[in-house]
Amino acid sequence: MVTVPQLRGISLGPLLSAAESWDAAATRLEGIANDADRDLKSALDDSVWKGDPAETAKKRIGTICEALHAGARVTRANAQALRRAHRALSVAQKGLNDALDSARRTDFTVRDDASVEWPKASYADRHDTEYEPAMRREATAIRDRVVAALTLAAQADQELSAALSFNLATPDNSSNTNGWLRGSDERGGRRQGNDRAADRAQGGDGSNDNFNNDWAGRAILERYLTGGGDWTIVNDQSWSDYMSANTTLNGKLDKRFEEIAQEAVKQYPDGGTGGFDRTTGMEIENGEGMVGYQYLHGTDSTVGGFGIKGNRQVVKLADGTYEVHIKSACTWNDIVDPNPKYSTDKSKADIGDIISLGQAESYQFHLTWPRESVIRLDADGNVLTTVSGQPKK
Repeated sequence: MVTVPQLRGISLGPLLSAAESWDAAATRLEGIANDADRDLKSALDDSVWKGDPAETAKKRIGTICEALHAGARVTRANAQALRRAHRALSVAQKGLNDALDSARRTDFTVRDDASVEWPKASYADRHDTEYEPAMRREATAIRDRVVAALTLAAQADQELSAALSFNLATPDNSSNTNGWLRGSDERGGRRQGNDRAADRAQGGDGSNDNFNNDWAGRAILERYLTGGGDWTIVNDQSWSDYMSANTTLNGKLDKRFEEIAQEAVKQYPDGGTGGFDRTTGMEIENGEGMVGYQYLHGTDSTVGGFGIKGNRQVVKLADGTYEVHIKSACTWNDIVDPNPKYSTDKSKADIGDIISLGQAESYQFHLTWPRESVIRLDADGNVLTTVSGQPKK
């Protein structure tokens, strides 16, 4: 745990200087990697040299080029990690100093272990039954602010240490916290692993309890509390599985795809292929838990709503019925923020601001996953059967 003297006395300037140095190194590595691609890899690919020795050389050069690119990515990620740590520690240090200033103004004393002592009572105060409870409340409030600052600083220290200790030679996603390898759940897969170990289903335990949670919900919440910025996810298998497992969403999507199939049959009565692009709204279940589905709940039209884009192929069968094959990309566009309509959202946001010392920040969430459907229709375009799911791996 970071102590009060450590956080109060830390100099944050060197963190930014180090970030700039890592950025410069990453730019240099990227240049070397690009030169290697052009002068070595491409030249070897275009050469007339053939046979097993040539293939072996190509593989070795390819490995070297990829290692250079990987080194550049890790170096750039380290610069980003240093900047994140600088931001978090700056917020933590300000939170601590503000709490200490408040304590000094009211003659409270904050010890190095974060304990707080209130001023000795005067003769009159000793006979005031409200004096000690009031002092205890004030001391607790100051201590909570100090502990929140120390906790944030400790988290920043741990994340920075993990990021800078990442071993490029033996990448291990389970322990890596660098930005480019944080994984689907923002923790290198640890959140998902914890859910599997606890036999926790996607969507949590199905209750509406405040403590109901799943890996997706915890990842979405952490990004909000830490001010992690907009999040765009495209064809990530874990998130694709997560969205595909939602029965409410699947039922609504089947209806949309059936409408698309019926439109296709009208457009291509003798069979044919064409693209489509739809934008609409979409809602799934709401609730009070830390669950991904409940945090998303409904798309936001101001950032794109719900998009379905892809191709549809109409096959007219010999008996006059139709089979429509649809391959698409579904995109959920939302803004992760407290909903003022729900009192619990407001209270959670207030708690979040305290826990994160003001780092909590709304962000845009854009999630795209693939979906395929095969829909059978009769000669009049009425739906007979619908089979939907992710593309076969």
